[in-house]
Amino acid sequence: MGPETTVYSAAVVFVAYLVRGVAGFGSGLVAVPLLTLFSPITAVVPVVVSLDYIGSASQSVRNLQDIAWREQVVLLPFMLIGILGGLYLLTVVPTSVLAKILGVFVIALSTVQSFTLERDAALARGQSTQLGAYEFRFEGLGPVEGPNYDGVRGDIAVQRNGWPLIMLHPEKRRYWVQGSVMTEAAIHSHFGTDVFVALGEDLGAGRWSLRFQVRPLVDFLWIGAFIMALGGALAASDRRYRTVKSTAALPAGAAGEPAA
Repeated sequence: MGPETTVYSAAVVFVAYLVRGVAGFGSGLVAVPLLTLFSPITAVVPVVVSLDYIGSASQSVRNLQDIAWREQVVLLPFMLIGILGGLYLLTVVPTSVLAKILGVFVIALSTVQSFTLERDAALARGQSTQLGAYEFRFEGLGPVEGPNYDGVRGDIAVQRNGWPLIMLHPEKRRYWVQGSVMTEAAIHSHFGTDVFVALGEDLGAGRWSLRFQVRPLVDFLWIGAFIMALGGALAASDRRYRTVKSTAALPAGAAGEPAA
């Protein structure tokens, strides 16, 4: 790796984890596509995943009391299956195919982001805001309490083209042990579109800051991910790719030696 590539890679990693520090996610989405411009994807993915594990571990140590362990136990088997399947595809599928799969995912994600509508608004009870075909009305707040937290829960009435759609309930939680305050967003999927509401800060005089998002075509992103996984599995099962890898692994001249 030359000095220019080193500086470029360091800059990409810095920006990617700056995004993660601000948003809490997104490091892989930023780092992997940019780093694969100069390095093979089979080398980039393990490095980024390792850095993500380090970052996640440091956050987990500070927030052990806030982790929902029961939910983790339920999700753990699926996580392990996904990791093992990904590692298998990473070692079996050719780099050129992996690069195409990554390109399809980036295009799909960029398309969803391009059509996403977003707005921040300060609303009091009874006030509403419009976002595309959707109207969000702030109906008020109520107390909420969980096994290790308390907080407030908002009531947001959502209409689409003037017709009632759903009542969403975003929450603002304060965890007792750590004293940390976190936002629990409310999401509703509707005909391929995700409607997202997050409760922000108390602005006084009965007004609260809220964030609204309408993300169309999200279901197509999941469908695209399934198609990409299926394509990777088909590529991994193709004997031609395994033959190429086996031939490449032989010593020079061994592939052309006649059998005894």
